[in-house]
Amino acid sequence: MRCLVCDAELGEAQAICAACAERLDNPTGLCREHIVWAGRGHEPRDAALIDHWGRPHFLRDRTRIGREPEDGLSVLESSVSRQHAELSMLDDTWSVRDLGSRNGTVVGATKVGASKVTTEPVGLTSGDMLVCGDVAMYFVVHERLLDGVLVAGASTRPSQDHLGPRLEELKIRLSVPTDHAGGAVELGGASVYLSPIQFELVGVLVDRMLDEPTIPPAVRGFVSSGTLLKTLTWSTPYPIDNNLKQLVRRVRRAMSEAGLGDLIESRQGFGYRLRFIPRVSRG
Repeated sequence: MRCLVCDAELGEAQAICAACAERLDNPTGLCREHIVWAGRGHEPRDAALIDHWGRPHFLRDRTRIGREPEDGLSVLESSVSRQHAELSMLDDTWSVRDLGSRNGTVVGATKVGASKVTTEPVGLTSGDMLVCGDVAMYFVVHERLLDGVLVAGASTRPSQDHLGPRLEELKIRLSVPTDHAGGAVELGGASVYLSPIQFELVGVLVDRMLDEPTIPPAVRGFVSSGTLLKTLTWSTPYPIDNNLKQLVRRVRRAMSEAGLGDLIESRQGFGYRLRFIPRVSRG
């Protein structure tokens, strides 16, 4: 067996050599479960993206990559946009285009894009390193991808375990007093009264979690800091990240002291979300 990238000699069940794997200098904390096929399964073919662990992720004639591609390759890393890039094959020629990602796409030494505008396709050659955000893989076209050993180790359709822990469903009640001066949150027999902007924050997190039923549990329901700074009704005309952090701390403290527990999760690069799936009643 030989490396699908550099043609160096390999062990029998390997796809790429240790030196090529080392070149994929991926973010600290990235693990196998963060790169999985999301959506409908498909038959293996002779074109794939090879990750740091040597696993081939087989491509369709048109394959999207992102944190939330709906039907494509899901890469659960904060530098990767929800809809990041798209690989496509036309007339036996492969190309990639950036979908207006935040951190851009790189092929070899060529940056495809890092803007809000979808770029023109850039051609791909077997062995090219493709970098989406900070996550690097190799694009490979090779008949050996269809060998039984490589197919057995491939990611074509993830199980629920690959998508992250299942979020628990909890019944929550949101009550707005007649004077609209804030609101009450009730959960598991405990309740807490929140100020208007605190109550608004909880409402935004509830709505986002409910709006994303098909998103993998590992990333479902997150609202970015930028979105919260733009959409919440702040008393200051120019809110900054420190204002948001103080707001979240106050809400967490109020909920914990009232016996509801720590219900808000924060994750660098993703933002904030509820730690559960709400079943909501409003009054």
